[in-house]
Amino acid sequence: MLYSVIQTTVTICTNQLPYTWNSLSLAAAGTYSDTLTSAAGCDSIATLILNVNAVLRDTTTVTICTNSCHIHGTMLIIHLQELIPIR
Repeated sequence: MLYSVIQTTVTICTNQLPYTWNSLSLAAAGTYSDTLTSAAGCDSIATLILNVNAVLRDTTTVTICTNSCHIHGTMLIIHLQELIPIR
């Protein structure tokens, strides 16, 4: 006897793999299904649509003059190469 159909969509980044769902370890994007049976004997079909996005990285080049500083995001740049986190 079919009780219910449950569909879930999850989007993660590649660095979050493997993804665990219903005790399954999933290593790639895709659509996964699992049949669950209750104590009363009713079946539920659970479906997971797993989307996997690449981890984005970015590089910015900043030029500053000697004896000056520049704030870029959360970093204080001094003397061209020295990076000091701002807290």
